[in-house]
Amino acid sequence: MYNHKNIAMRTLAGIIFDLIRFSLDFHFRFSEIKFVIYDILGRQVKTLVNEYKQAGTYQVNFNAEGLSSGIYFYKMTAGDFSETKKLVLVK
Repeated sequence: MYNHKNIAMRTLAGIIFDLIRFSLDFHFRFSEIKFVIYDILGRQVKTLVNEYKQAGTYQVNFNAEGLSSGIYFYKMTAGDFSETKKLVLVK
């Protein structure tokens, strides 16, 4: 499985971003990883990760510049595992 954690939302010179950390365990020794943000209508708005990665802990910056406040969903896919969770963006 994998574990993900949102770290504090910050504002820097008007740019909103979130540091997202996720870990892949030994079941995903080397897998294609996708981490995608969708809007409430299911339209893809950002792709944060789309590459092969080995098991380990990673972090990625989510720059929400250009996105309005609202409800979004993020989906992480690793091999045949997939999970979607809700994300609330407040600017």
